[in-house]
Amino acid sequence: MVQSKKIINLLTICRKAGKAVFGFDPCVGANCELLLVTTDISPKTLKDLKYKCPDTEILEIDLTKQDLSEVFHKQIAIVGICDEGFSVGIKQVISNSE
Repeated sequence: MVQSKKIINLLTICRKAGKAVFGFDPCVGANCELLLVTTDISPKTLKDLKYKCPDTEILEIDLTKQDLSEVFHKQIAIVGICDEGFSVGIKQVISNSE
């Protein structure tokens, strides 16, 4: 749960800085450093995302669409991080919890 809070806090800061995009089409169209997907993402959506963004690292976060919708007030399953510094910070939070 602590990891989830840290990720949500980083995503909130990233969004306010304008370095996060939400949803499939915006993430595919943007030049993202990192793509984060929820645990309840559709397998077909994940497959399409891997096909459209083969060079972008995709990580699964321990959050659901519902968890993200409570914070960002819209239902999303994919978050694109467009800044290298934020992507490194999120990767560190994820790797520290494993």
